Amino acid sequence: MHHPHFVQELFRCFSLWEIQPSHHPRVLYVPKRQFWRKIGNLAIFDKQFPISSGILRTLMNSYNVTVTNSWNDGTPLRVQEMMEKDGSVSPFAMASREHAVKWRDLFVPPEEEPTSRRAKKRLKIIAVVNRPVARKLLNAMDARDNIAAAFPEHDVFEHHLNGTLQEMIDFFPMVDVLVSPHGSQLTGIMFMQRCSAVLEMFPHLYYTPNYFSSLARMFQLPHANWYVSHAAVPGFLDLKTRLANTNNNMCPSMDKLVSAVDELIQKRQDCIDSI
Repeated sequence: MHHPHFVQELFRCFSLWEIQPSHHPRVLYVPKRQFWRKIGNLAIFDKQFPISSGILRTLMNSYNVTVTNSWNDGTPLRVQEMMEKDGSVSPFAMASREHAVKWRDLFVPPEEEPTSRRAKKRLKIIAVVNRPVARKLLNAMDARDNIAAAFPEHDVFEHHLNGTLQEMIDFFPMVDVLVSPHGSQLTGIMFMQRCSAVLEMFPHLYYTPNYFSSLARMFQLPHANWYVSHAAVPGFLDLKTRLANTNNNMCPSMDKLVSAVDELIQKRQDCIDSI
């Protein structure tokens, strides 16, 4: 079970629950045996999938969601295959922006008003989040140092996530501009404040530009894709090609990186000013 795909499914369920009358039961129906073996035993789910389990427990405890593999009092709704289907459906989707705000507020305190954020004189935070393996930045420390030199008025640091939901909740809301390779860690952008910006990087022969960009769009985050390769940006890469190249790493140009971050700093400010 891949964490981002699980969150995709929960998003659609969440919107369905929001649309229903308040007295209607909120039920997550898990009919497939291979998934129920994990989700049906939360102790196992906690150990194997701590982030997904943390999100599910929050919905169960704060949103009164029941999880079951047997549901006879209604017609189950299959929302989507757990696949990255760029171009055919928006991978991350809710019925409205209001639903996305309610989702986020279950996990993190409500956002500051835009006027308060404009008035603050604090250093803006730029975080370079790397991956331990597969699609990682080979020059992450150089990236941090070059960004820091280019934007001395900002607080720039490099960070590795430890794989817990609480760390995501503590970390992502404080970041103003995020620089990161494509990967499951980007699910945490749903906890970022509105108008915070995201630079997502892809290695050679691995490119899914519509995936996390749909999550960024839902939470009103300026987002940019960067295909780190000497080859032209591919129009489409099938799943077989992506899986064969999922371990490709990246060594992005520092000049291009600084330029991309500069553009996102401006887009973030434009977003805040437009609210």
